[in-house]
Amino acid sequence: PRTIVHGVNDGELRAEDRIVSCASTTTHALALMLKVLDEAVGVRRAMMTTVHAYSSDQKLSDTITPNLRRSRSAAQNLIPNWTWSPSVVETMMPHLKGKIDGIAVNVPVPNGSNLDLSLQLGQALDKEAVNAVVKQATAGPLGRYLEYSDEPIVSSDVIGNAHSAVFDSLATIALGGGLVKTITWYDNGWGYAARILDTVSTLGAFTVEEVQR
Repeated sequence: PRTIVHGVNDGELRAEDRIVSCASTTTHALALMLKVLDEAVGVRRAMMTTVHAYSSDQKLSDTITPNLRRSRSAAQNLIPNWTWSPSVVETMMPHLKGKIDGIAVNVPVPNGSNLDLSLQLGQALDKEAVNAVVKQATAGPLGRYLEYSDEPIVSSDVIGNAHSAVFDSLATIALGGGLVKTITWYDNGWGYAARILDTVSTLGAFTVEEVQR
């Protein structure tokens, strides 16, 4: 199986691939931000929390399941949850293995999520410099997947946005020593569907001869 994050490793898709995963919405947002900042100044370590809309496998009222937290009403609680996004990103960026971790918190909104990412950068940057790095990245090919925003957006504002992540420049925090926090927003349904279409389009461009080799 091959796991793809567009804008990060989609160039690895091959005609002979038979099982392809588009990872997850959170993985796309995480990988894009790590790629941009790591290529600019280096990332020493990172911790993430995805504040995620509740999902279809959650219960709308309290019930009994082996996972006691996931047994609680999704519409009435903030529910801590695990996420495999850091481990997936580590396979794409082996030099960051053991340096990324994180959790999820499912919240009572039906759509619209964000990624709260804290990083120790390879060099100290102030808020303006961090924002400038991301803005420059979105001006190139990566802008298809990562959008830069200087508006006071909230979760419902990104519903229907086909980008993998919308960088919230107003939320950036930078302390001395290279410690930085960023926020990116994403539509956890539509944005992911757009990446599936991108994957199908890439695979569809291979010739029959290439696929049958």
